[in-house]
Amino acid sequence: MSINPIKIIHLDEKYYVGEGNRRIVYAHPENDACLIKIAKSTLDKWTHNSPISYQNYRRFFKYFLIELYEHARIRLQVGKNPLPHIIQHIIGFVDTNLGLGLVVRAEKDKQGQYAPTLEQLVKNNQVDDNVVKHLKEFLDDLTKIDICVYDLQPGNIVYAYMPEKGHYFVLIDGIGDKHFVRMSSYFSFARKYRRTQAIKRLRSRLSLMFTNQAAFDFNS
Repeated sequence: MSINPIKIIHLDEKYYVGEGNRRIVYAHPENDACLIKIAKSTLDKWTHNSPISYQNYRRFFKYFLIELYEHARIRLQVGKNPLPHIIQHIIGFVDTNLGLGLVVRAEKDKQGQYAPTLEQLVKNNQVDDNVVKHLKEFLDDLTKIDICVYDLQPGNIVYAYMPEKGHYFVLIDGIGDKHFVRMSSYFSFARKYRRTQAIKRLRSRLSLMFTNQAAFDFNS
């Protein structure tokens, strides 16, 4: 029986979408419903065949595995039911010319473009009463989901749209437990505590952003 060789997906600047502190995001060249996340810590290994330092080796596994662990835990929790729509959907892995890529669902806006982050909405003065309503719904839903959140900030939340759902916010990064002793991986009370603290910090930050607009009371 013959085994097909592993297909390498080629990524370059024309597929670039954006980046965070740890990963670069590309459009999937063969599927516009997906994005590919590449770890910055291992780029030199693939692009220049350079050795990976112990620190970067550890970073690669730390941030990939904590996200995968939390995603798998939630999938087991919901069983045959769909994943909560407010968290990023992980599809799998793919080999690329830039290294191992994490494939996720691409969240789109009503025009079919990549969904803007909450940070972009604020910078572009696109936050209105409807956006605030959907953001409050997102925070309320997040409070009820048994998930560990470590980085809840405007750049990690996008404003997406689906005909069957309308507009909604999605957390696209920052899930899992990055602490050395990962209590949240095992205890629901620890997940709830850290999630609650993250939500409080975001609510306070948003209230400061809109301090002159009484309608935008995110602490209510």
